[in-house]
Amino acid sequence: MGGDSSGAAKADLVAVNACATFVMTANAGGTAFNAPTAWSSTAFYGSVGTFLADVNGDHMADLVAVNAGATFVMLSNGTSFGPPQLWSSTAFYGTVTTLMGDVSGDGKADLIAVNAGATFVMTANAGGTAFNAPTAWASAAFYGTKATLVGDASGDAKADLVAVNAGNTFVMTANAGGTAFNAPTAWSSTAFYGSSATLIGNVAGNATRDLVAVNPANVFVMVSSGTAYGAPQGWFP
Repeated sequence: MGGDSSGAAKADLVAVNACATFVMTANAGGTAFNAPTAWSSTAFYGSVGTFLADVNGDHMADLVAVNAGATFVMLSNGTSFGPPQLWSSTAFYGTVTTLMGDVSGDGKADLIAVNAGATFVMTANAGGTAFNAPTAWASAAFYGTKATLVGDASGDAKADLVAVNAGNTFVMTANAGGTAFNAPTAWSSTAFYGSSATLIGNVAGNATRDLVAVNPANVFVMVSSGTAYGAPQGWFP
């Protein structure tokens, strides 16, 4: 997994193993990874999913283990992960997918459960010490046949839900208050997905998150304008 666990504003490489977690931080010049170091000697991973996200808002990505009946977190201090903490004793995961992103816009990552007929969210609490109780953020089915992604497509500092389908892409933006998703809108009527991977990220250097289609021989990008995705552009070769 990749994320800024060290707080240096550069993404690090995190390896979660059966009994320990190692990290290779990006070097000071941003030109290579440093040698691996053990950040935890505790077995820590989720039976449903394991995520890397800043849940307490200190700008360092933490490890999150989502299990069938509870969710645990190991907070990063910049050089290691702390002991596991219980952040929720509620069974919370999606039947379609489980994601993490700051949908509320408070600088802390939230847990998102995408189900066949609705989407629920457990926001991180104000103190950054636990997840709040689940709330319904969308009562309609919303997921993609090719990919379901989370990222700030609109550029308002709140993560949105993106459904990539065989012939189009729809987005449910987070509302102004960061309490629910708005109704789905079509952001592209172009078939756009990768045969190797379909990703969302800030590749164009704007405030918005763009769609990336990774294929064996090329990479294409659709840049977000904040309200729609532009035409596909070849980024490699």
